[in-house]
Amino acid sequence: MTTNIAELARPALAALLTAGALACQGAVGDDDTREGSGGSGDLDPRLAECQSLAPGVDPAGNREAIRSCLVDVGEAVLAPGDYPIDQPIDIPASAVLRGADPAARPVLRLMPGHGGNTMIGFRDNSPADHPARVADIDLDAHGGIDNPDNQAIVMFAADNAVLERADVFTAPGTQPAGRRLPASVYFICDTCRGGEARQVRMFGNFYGAIFRGQNADAANRVAESEIFANQCDPITFAGYGVAEGNWIHDNGWDCANGPIPGGGIYTLTNPAGGVIRGNTIERTCGHGLDLDRAAGMVIEDNLVSEPGHQFGGTAPWCGWAAGALLHGLRDSVVRRNVFSSGGAANRVGPGGYDIYARFGQPAFSDLPLGGDTVVGVIFSEPRDEPAWSSERNVVEDNEFRAACADGEGCLGLGLFASRGTGYAGSEWSAGTTNYLTGNRTFGSYVGSVRCGGNWYAGNSDCPAGATAPCNDDDYQHAAGDFRNDDCSFF
Repeated sequence: MTTNIAELARPALAALLTAGALACQGAVGDDDTREGSGGSGDLDPRLAECQSLAPGVDPAGNREAIRSCLVDVGEAVLAPGDYPIDQPIDIPASAVLRGADPAARPVLRLMPGHGGNTMIGFRDNSPADHPARVADIDLDAHGGIDNPDNQAIVMFAADNAVLERADVFTAPGTQPAGRRLPASVYFICDTCRGGEARQVRMFGNFYGAIFRGQNADAANRVAESEIFANQCDPITFAGYGVAEGNWIHDNGWDCANGPIPGGGIYTLTNPAGGVIRGNTIERTCGHGLDLDRAAGMVIEDNLVSEPGHQFGGTAPWCGWAAGALLHGLRDSVVRRNVFSSGGAANRVGPGGYDIYARFGQPAFSDLPLGGDTVVGVIFSEPRDEPAWSSERNVVEDNEFRAACADGEGCLGLGLFASRGTGYAGSEWSAGTTNYLTGNRTFGSYVGSVRCGGNWYAGNSDCPAGATAPCNDDDYQHAAGDFRNDDCSFF
């Protein structure tokens, strides 16, 4: 059975984004002033009080003490301990909520019954030189996010807000039965900028971080963070964002509706673009990068390995995964990355994609071992959406690896480029082709299969062992037609 990739969209994500478009309206104010922030003449004692808050057993009392300090003096400093709260907390413009001791961070725990869809919200714009900030505090949703629409533990819906040095999680066993876990962090506003999650651990949730900026002006960032043990995708580019220097591991065992394997970084129909730079991505259920129709992406200096991870056998549906699926990618740069895949669980056969054969020919007939081929990077074009043709990408100085051990019954193919890549419909020109130079496939049984109309070094001076701009297996492909293969010979 073949399945179109478009049918594999995460259903929970689709609902989340639809609700998010509504929730973002009116969420951001233009007034950066705070109620009670000046003129009373008695703020010194209040400031001292707000810089030494202690935990209490009453959730309403904890929440009100924090809220009033944020509003009155712009700061709430929490001593170590557990702080149950009865409602979400919104951070006013330029206000700071922080732990007193970074080595013994306090923990906020959200109790149910309030009807909200978040725990911490940034909803008031702050100036760039004085952002709102939450730091050195751990955030446990604790099953307390009541509203399943658009839910996230931390909601960024304003300009210039920072979350740093925090654990963002749902404690095991606290989520009510039948209710989906929340996202860790959601940059929900289409136009907001200056949001950042830095040195944050996101775990025990459904999603990690979600971006939805409408273009590069709406730049928000997840950096230097660890994202792990999340049920579905750890980072989702529903719009523009920046993911830089993160360690992303052991995610994606059940995106529901199947279950569908989660990828390390996921897109679905994202024309806004984004930056994926310097991340280590390992042990994902699905593809390391699962980029399904995207444009304007900068993908640089990432290390991606061990896709198709089955979590000790508890998720046997994980697999048929590549280091990267670049499906319908256009106008993007893929540079200095290392992508690898391996093992029989990652054979393309179970995946059901329809990109590995000429129309009317047996499935997988463009691959050297058919459905028993394992691919390091899949560079492909959707057959049902001409608007997402794979064009004008620069792919250079990467490593593409795929391998199978003796006796596994599979064959490793470093790079597969599908039919249609490099064309605009049926038209080819220097302005539609993809440029692949200086890439290395050493360690794969077969270096590459090059269907489509792409440009590989494009000259006859690429013997075995040649260096850039040659790809290391150019000499194995005929110099004519820019070293594309006649895929009919497989």
